[in-house]
Amino acid sequence: MDSAVQKSNWFPDVARRVVELTASILPRDVDFQSELQRETLFLEHAITQLKRVQNAQRPLVRLPPEVLVMITEILTDEWPAFGPAHHRIVDSDSDSEEEERITARNDTSSDKRQYLGWILFGHVCSSLRNTLLGRPVFWAKVVSKNLRARETILQRCGETPLHLIANTGYNATRYQSELDFISKHMPRAHTIDVELIASSAVNNVFSPAILAQRAMPHLVKLRVRSRSDETSILIARDTLDLPAFEAPHLRDLSFENVMVPFPTSNLVHLQITFSSRYAGHLPSEYIADLTEHLNALETLSLGRCLSIMTPAHPAKQPRLPRLSFVTLKDQAAPAKSVWVYLRALRPSACFTIDITFNPARDRHGDAVPISLQGSIDADVAGLCIFTHGDPPLEPAYWDEEPPESGDDRDDEYHISFFAPRNGAVLHDYRAKRGEDVFRTNFDRRLEVIFDCLEDELPCDVVNGLAPSLDFGAITTLSLSIDGLNDPKEWSRTLRPFVNVETLVLKRGYKAIVLALTPSFGETGINPLLPRLRFLWISRLTFRAAQTAQSDGITAYASMLEWRTQDGAALQHLRVDALHMDKSLAKEVFVPRMESLVPRVECTIAIKHPRRGPVTAAASLSLAQALFQSDSSESSSSESNSSELDSSESGSSSSESDSE
Repeated sequence: MDSAVQKSNWFPDVARRVVELTASILPRDVDFQSELQRETLFLEHAITQLKRVQNAQRPLVRLPPEVLVMITEILTDEWPAFGPAHHRIVDSDSDSEEEERITARNDTSSDKRQYLGWILFGHVCSSLRNTLLGRPVFWAKVVSKNLRARETILQRCGETPLHLIANTGYNATRYQSELDFISKHMPRAHTIDVELIASSAVNNVFSPAILAQRAMPHLVKLRVRSRSDETSILIARDTLDLPAFEAPHLRDLSFENVMVPFPTSNLVHLQITFSSRYAGHLPSEYIADLTEHLNALETLSLGRCLSIMTPAHPAKQPRLPRLSFVTLKDQAAPAKSVWVYLRALRPSACFTIDITFNPARDRHGDAVPISLQGSIDADVAGLCIFTHGDPPLEPAYWDEEPPESGDDRDDEYHISFFAPRNGAVLHDYRAKRGEDVFRTNFDRRLEVIFDCLEDELPCDVVNGLAPSLDFGAITTLSLSIDGLNDPKEWSRTLRPFVNVETLVLKRGYKAIVLALTPSFGETGINPLLPRLRFLWISRLTFRAAQTAQSDGITAYASMLEWRTQDGAALQHLRVDALHMDKSLAKEVFVPRMESLVPRVECTIAIKHPRRGPVTAAASLSLAQALFQSDSSESSSSESNSSELDSSESGSSSSESDSE
């Protein structure tokens, strides 16, 4: 450090003066100590100013102010202050051990700084901090649990509309204080997000009579949810006939277990749901009236509050002209009647019908507990069947038998119908549901969700669609399922799908391979799926035993050879994750497949060591490594950390074969 000071071209007197003071042996009094402290502060201030000059040369800080403002505005939405800790973890239910996903979890072992969210952006350097603190809109989004700080924050907000959020658990004192604060400042609200823990809160703050007296000219988003169904007593015919509250710019509205009359002129997103079936439901006349006024609506979600509706008659003027996505969750009869009604008004919308709340269904009912006959579009050419439930403790192997009962059974069926459309992009795509093949050039027209019965197997569900769907029109079939039937049942079930060109399987089970093998069963019959050209398997797992692996290789090779001889050769084989001995996979399985199929894509799964969390705070640390700390309050402590070589913060990982 001394040599660096002695070589300074800007402050040569500092080095000379330090040498003189050090060499002096004269006694020093209190005044000298004070002067020395003052000089030290001056030098620290100079160091801070030099660091600010250095930071000013960084490309980020040299961006135009309006660009920095745009960056920080996006940051406040993507990384809210005091939000849940976001970090990267390995997905235990992933079909590939190499896959990872971002999830939100409150992890007490993670860096606590990340709970500050976008505020940490201001900790990088003073220029970025001034950009944040100088914008009133950012203060309007500050989350403060300190009652005394609210007035100061309000002053810094200026006249900016506020984001008001109340979610305090069961702390009655704090909860009431936050509700009072929201009630007082409702006219300034841009966003209101409230979780109610008692029905009295509805009567005191969100009752129709009180809201009718509050004009909210800035309100864009309103979300009110109640933990108790007690609030549902507000839904009565006379309540729904009351005037709506005044919020001309309201675009996003969500009610859970509570409802009051609302304005409809500019609504884009509307959600009204209940955690249990509401006996009074929304009258059919009320739903029909809504469709005449929701001209800007794009998404609609109604849950456990539907009533039976008669089919809609052709209207003189189009209704719901922008409606794109509809979710209906209720019992089968009311859900279907509302679906038919809305579909007549907006045939191009994507509908999701969730009838998992269906206590009347028993094991003697139909495999598909809602009649779809006459309701499936004629242009549907894609079918995806996905089962959802708790993942098994062990991965599904080559010769796995279907689970008989218990936690390993699937809980729900999700059936989606797709229509081809060039250039289309699946905006509601969900990973690991067998929908990858539909991500482009397909539109989802309908999704049906229902509970699995105890003895229900996939073939039963596929056969249950026969009265409603022309199997011969399906060209892309995705079976993202774990439960199995035996090969002969699969052969009978898939026989009508004569035009399927692409088959997607979640697991490459032995039963499926045997069913696709022309030599299996009776001779003289055309091969199953005669037009099949692309076989896509998400996960193929063989047991460690050598016999199982060799059996799997033989079965796949036989299937491909026989299909080639029968004029139904595959042109493309894709395996996203192959779990078997690495050398056997590279030296035997993959070369054998490549000799039989013109195009083979195969990823041999590698187990990666579990990595540490990659958090937003870690990204902040990278930013701090690029910037010199120019905060005078912490310059002495942070100057040491700035000397660390950022190149030493890298990490390395090793790979090992999956067993």
